[in-house]
Amino acid sequence: MLVFFFYFIPYHILSILNLSINSCSRHFSALSIVFAGAAAHAQVCFLGASLHSRTPYVLRVSQEGSSQAVFWLVNCFQLLLPISFAFYVFQQQAPAARTTNGDVCHEK
Repeated sequence: MLVFFFYFIPYHILSILNLSINSCSRHFSALSIVFAGAAAHAQVCFLGASLHSRTPYVLRVSQEGSSQAVFWLVNCFQLLLPISFAFYVFQQQAPAARTTNGDVCHEK
């Protein structure tokens, strides 16, 4: 929980600010790839621990159909969203590789 508050919340604030001013720097694309890897690692570990047989019964996923469906939906969303965002930022940064300063200004 502390890792989420100290690393992921500032990253989300930084990404909101970066996207609101319509610029993606090389540093932001590298940071988004690192964040996507960290979030994927955390979600895979959480999924494995939630489904493991040695996990205490109270902490395991319920065997009911609706709660298990919500569990998979939310956790797959949290697994795939940072990866797709990193892909988006990387694709937006690719045309700026030919510029001198490496910044991307999105033309709308």
